[in-house]
Amino acid sequence: MKLPITLATALGSLFFVTAAHAVQINPLRQTMVVAPGSVERVEVQVTNDEDYSVLVHPVFDAFAVNETTGAATFGVVSEALQWIQPGESVTLDPGETAALWYTIVIPELVLPDSYYLGLFAEQSGDGVSSRIGSLLFLHVEGDVRESLALQQYDIDTRGHSLSLTMSLYNDGTIHTTPVGRVLLVHEWLQTKDEIPLNEGDAIILPEGVWKREMEFSLPWYAFGKYRVRSDVSYGLTQQYFSHIESVWVWPAWWIIGLFLAILGGISGLVWKKTHV
Repeated sequence: MKLPITLATALGSLFFVTAAHAVQINPLRQTMVVAPGSVERVEVQVTNDEDYSVLVHPVFDAFAVNETTGAATFGVVSEALQWIQPGESVTLDPGETAALWYTIVIPELVLPDSYYLGLFAEQSGDGVSSRIGSLLFLHVEGDVRESLALQQYDIDTRGHSLSLTMSLYNDGTIHTTPVGRVLLVHEWLQTKDEIPLNEGDAIILPEGVWKREMEFSLPWYAFGKYRVRSDVSYGLTQQYFSHIESVWVWPAWWIIGLFLAILGGISGLVWKKTHV
């Protein structure tokens, strides 16, 4: 099972350094849809932020998602690595920006699939090295299917809070980023509270799972029936689904009050029978 990868954790894995970075790279992430048999050129822009010239080499790698941490792990085996031909190295003067090029030759008979690559600008010399990279999500076109399935929707109330544990499974053939909201509505009073669904813009790879626990604070007097509604949209075609479940909230003071009322009623009946 693969975990969702946030842009922050993925990009954090793109930096390998034993000396300070002298260059910056742009864009940090890009997506390409390619046809079998096509030849594509991918460009990244590198800028020298130092006050001396640097030599930068275009290198590349493939990544997968660490199932424990959710971070990108490079050095994995991928057939797409055989398709990439890096361009020439460039020397950057102080403050200069230049392009690094990568040519990607897609085989004629390759099947539709998704490949996850890192395009790096690497420096080396004097026994130290560093590299900075850009994520490339490469999709070979064909029967591309975008599909998210609701896997878990558990609601729990304790104290003055209501928590929702929600997970989504990507059973499509392309990565996707869910967006939306979780809405808490009191059935009688129509009061509302809202939490963004995916603030970190987590990416769910094919066969990956996105899982979050979201918590709402409840007022001390909260009681009665609540509706927990999740609105989710995702994909290039902006697909959408909504899920609603209801839960009853019975605070301790309400239960104690009900118990005392029942106890008082029973005591009253007993007193009445013994004094008639």
